[in-house]
Amino acid sequence: MKKIVVLNIKQLVQAENNPPAFRPGKDLANLPCMDEAWLSSADGLITGFGYMKDIPSNLLNESDELVDASGCFVLPAFCDPHTHLVYAGS
Repeated sequence: MKKIVVLNIKQLVQAENNPPAFRPGKDLANLPCMDEAWLSSADGLITGFGYMKDIPSNLLNESDELVDASGCFVLPAFCDPHTHLVYAGS
């Protein structure tokens, strides 16, 4: 099982601890984000995320790969099956 930890993420997009089961209409315009975040995965599945200031120290020692995402946006769970990005401004 390969464990990867992505560190120093400028903005982790669509990250929520308790996401709603359904997001209707205009609520889709609100994209939850975390600034200065980390994300961990094992075998391609997200196993944790949070703010860099709160990262568990054991993650750094137990990972197979550390990725520095300084200045980068990470969208690990971006899934919008209906909205067409070309119409995002309308």
